[in-house]
Amino acid sequence: RDIFSTLTSTDGWFNNATTIPSGAPNDEHPSILRSCAMELSIDYCNRLTSRETNAYVELLTAIPESDPFPPLEEIEQTLLDAVKSKEPYCSLLESCILSDYEAEECRPAQCPFENSAACTYLE
Repeated sequence: RDIFSTLTSTDGWFNNATTIPSGAPNDEHPSILRSCAMELSIDYCNRLTSRETNAYVELLTAIPESDPFPPLEEIEQTLLDAVKSKEPYCSLLESCILSDYEAEECRPAQCPFENSAACTYLE
């Protein structure tokens, strides 16, 4: 199932009830679903960031010693841009978590990742 679709269809982004919505399976408590969406997103974005970082480190190690090394700010921006170009939602994730998904862009109606398997969880 797509956790983001489930959160949207059950109004789970906003519902802070202490009980499971009527007729919902046991695993569809809003706080559990939000936690699941956060954990899935963090895991996926961390893996993507690691892959992009490793690929960039390979490029940096190929710079001849006689050439100047990019400044830290440039390295950081290059990595942020690489992740954002592959998965734009990853660039929003930290602020979404800190704001408890308050912004509309933090609450997509369906999987926000290019790789739809990133949002899938098992029943």
